Amino acid sequence: MTDTTTQWRGLHNPERHFSAFGTGTPLCEECGDALCVPSNPCYCCLEAEVEVLRAQNAALIGMVERDTAAIQRVRGELDWINDHPLGVDADEDNAVYSTVSRILRALDGGA
Repeated sequence: MTDTTTQWRGLHNPERHFSAFGTGTPLCEECGDALCVPSNPCYCCLEAEVEVLRAQNAALIGMVERDTAAIQRVRGELDWINDHPLGVDADEDNAVYSTVSRILRALDGGA
């Protein structure tokens, strides 16, 4: 969390909070008028924050899985390149272009 002052009050359940006696101290109606501050958030805000963190974690897991698969495809292409060394004849430029194209396709999810 970068800014706990704004993150806890208003991020998850702003409709449940009100200012206590006009002092600006946030209280949560849902949690029985519980004080809700960054150092001691109310239960419903804490519960909502946990759900936000779970969703972020799931998204990160998906990114790691996608990137791991891309790396495995690139390794497979590099293994192929190692098994088929480039020549030193006039067609070398075409071979390099073909190799780069294969690596880019692997990174983009192609076969």
